[in-house]
Amino acid sequence: MNANYIVKLHFAELILINNTSFNSLGERIFDVYLQDNLVSKDFKITKEAGGPGIPIVKTSIVNVTSNTLKIHFYWAGRGTTFTVFKFISVLLTVECLILL
Repeated sequence: MNANYIVKLHFAELILINNTSFNSLGERIFDVYLQDNLVSKDFKITKEAGGPGIPIVKTSIVNVTSNTLKIHFYWAGRGTTFTVFKFISVLLTVECLILL
């Protein structure tokens, strides 16, 4: 539905906190776009949250005009894309509220 939305992106870097193998991989660094607009440049979950396993919420207001909310994560060659274990990952949930 076309409207203004409050979009809350919930992130957490889910890793084995004291795992030296993970620490040697480097950080995940990416840009976040909502409706083709850059809302976070060089986003590092662990840096913004204050460490691994700590959740963080990024909130933005977006205007949806094409009945589609576009969320894009862009890795521009900075940071790592590699994980040692298949269960090490990033948790992301999206919460949207319509502004009346």
